[in-house]
Amino acid sequence: MRPADRQRILWKLGDLILEHGDEIARLETLDNGKPIFESRQIDIPMVANCFHYFSGWTTKLAGETLPVSPSFFNYTLREPLGVVGAIIPWNFPMIMVGWKAAPALAAGTPSSSSRRS
Repeated sequence: MRPADRQRILWKLGDLILEHGDEIARLETLDNGKPIFESRQIDIPMVANCFHYFSGWTTKLAGETLPVSPSFFNYTLREPLGVVGAIIPWNFPMIMVGWKAAPALAAGTPSSSSRRS
């Protein structure tokens, strides 16, 4: 998927979290017992902001060419490595998921054709 397409999807996810904030906050409160005020006023805006923020990174992730001796070509290539795992605390599970899922989705997964030389 092109970076600009991932950017639109991540931004839309943040918007949908805000749009359905009351329902998600109630589910979050039922899930872990935190006060609804905290779920609605802290968790929802923070996780939406996380998806909005990382949507901007989709078009900024790139490799670098580093100047070294003329006989060498030195570069970095940043690619996603695979599965993201997290052991998260009980008190902010939705935000913790956002902190892991949003950057992973922003990085995308290279297709096999993009790895060909």
